[in-house]
Amino acid sequence: MTESSKLGDEPLGLRGRNWRIFSYFAPLTLLVSLISPHGNLADIAVTFMLKDRLHASATQVSLFRLIVTLPLLASMLVGLARDHWNPLGWRDRGHMLIFAALTAATYIAQGAARLSFASLVAGMLCANILMLFVSGAHQGLLALIGQENRMSGRLAVVWQTISYVPIVGGSFLGGELAERMSPSATFLILGAASMALMLFSLWKPAAVFDHAYDQPAAKAGRLWEDVRRLLRSRAIYAPILLPFLFNFSPGFVTPLQFHITNELHARPSVYGDFFSLYFVGFTPLFLLYGWLLSRVSFRVLLWSGLAIGGPNVAILPFIHSPDVLLAAAAPMGACAAIGWCAICDLAIRSCPRGLQGTLMLLAAAAGVLGYRFSDVLGARLYDLAPGSGFTLGIVISVIATLLCLPVVLLVPRDVMDIREGAEAATTEVVEPRVAVRTAGDGALLNSEKAR
Repeated sequence: MTESSKLGDEPLGLRGRNWRIFSYFAPLTLLVSLISPHGNLADIAVTFMLKDRLHASATQVSLFRLIVTLPLLASMLVGLARDHWNPLGWRDRGHMLIFAALTAATYIAQGAARLSFASLVAGMLCANILMLFVSGAHQGLLALIGQENRMSGRLAVVWQTISYVPIVGGSFLGGELAERMSPSATFLILGAASMALMLFSLWKPAAVFDHAYDQPAAKAGRLWEDVRRLLRSRAIYAPILLPFLFNFSPGFVTPLQFHITNELHARPSVYGDFFSLYFVGFTPLFLLYGWLLSRVSFRVLLWSGLAIGGPNVAILPFIHSPDVLLAAAAPMGACAAIGWCAICDLAIRSCPRGLQGTLMLLAAAAGVLGYRFSDVLGARLYDLAPGSGFTLGIVISVIATLLCLPVVLLVPRDVMDIREGAEAATTEVVEPRVAVRTAGDGALLNSEKAR
C-alpha cells in the first residue's frame, strides 16, 4: 500500500467530491429510514395500536410484524426490477419518485381508515411492497457508488449512522405517539415524510450521477443470464446469511415489549426509550469503524465485530428495574455496532456487476426476516411462560449471533482484500485503470489488494 493511497492523503478535489457524495446519501438515507414500515417510528406506534387499542397478545403482535414483512420474500424480483428497469429514464431517481408518491398515498389512506387488525395489515403490507422498490433504488445506488469510488466502508458508515437517527428518534417518538397521538395523526406524519422523499428524488447532483451508470460496475446483462450469474457467485451467500443470523433474536422485540410493560411494570414509552438509547450506543462505534478502515484490515473488523456483538443481549434476563434497563441500553448497542457495520460493508463490496439492487435487497430482507421470524418464536415462548420463555429467547439470540463466525469462512478472499480508498477516481469520473469486474464476480476492483 503506497502512502498516496491512504484515506487521509486523498487529493483535495477528490476529498471534496467524496463529501458531496456523502451529503447526498445522508438526507436520502434519513428520509428512507424515517418512512420505512420497518422503522421504529412506524413499527412501535403501530404495534402499540395493536396492543393497547385492539388488545392483541404478544403472539398476535409478532405475527402481525411477520405478515407485513412477507413482501420481502420477493426481494430478488424487486432487486432485478431495480437493476433492469429504467422508469422515466431516471433510473434510481425514477424508482424513488414513483414509489415514494404511492407510499405517501398509502399512509394518508391508512390514516383515514377505521382502525382494525385487517386495516392495519392491509395498509402496512401495501406500504412494505412500495417501500421495497424505494429501498432497492436507495441501496442499489449506494452500493454502485461505493464500488465505483472504493468507498464501501465509508458509505456503510454514512448509511448506518444516518439510518439510526430516525431509529433513535422513532424509538422515542413511537412510544410517545402511542401514548399521546391518534393513529390518524401518526399515519399523516408518515405520509408527509414520504412526500418529502418524493421531492428529494428530483435532485440530481453531478458528484453522484455523472457517468455513474456508464461504469463497468453498473453494467447488467440479460435478465436470465444475470440470475444465473448471481446464483453462481460465491460472494453473495455470506452477505445474506450474516444479517439473518445477526438479527435472529427471539426475546428482543415483542417479548421485550411485553416484558417491560408487564413484568417490569413500566410505561410504554420506556420500551421506546430503551431502543432509542440502545441505538444511540451504535453511533460512536460506527464512527470508530470509519476511522479504523485505513488502519485495520476489513478481515479483523469483521471477525472481531461479530465476536463482540454476539453476547450483547445476554444481560437482559438479569435486569429487574426499568432504570437499570435504560442504563444498560447504550453499552449493549455499542457492542453490536462494529459487527453490524462490517456486515453492511461486506454487502456493498460483494455485489456482482450490475446487480447491486438485487444483492442489497436480499441482504436487507434476510436481516429483517431473521428479526421477524425469531420474534414469532420469542413471542410464542413468552406466551407459554413469560419468565422462562423470555430468558430462553435471549439464550437463542446469543447462540444465533455467534453462529455468524463460521459463516465468515464463506467470504471469498478477494472480497476480504478490497482496500478502502479511491485512488482510481478523479474529481469528475471514476476511471478504473484495469478492466473490471466487481469483487462479487471474483475479481478485485481496479486491482486493489490488501488493505
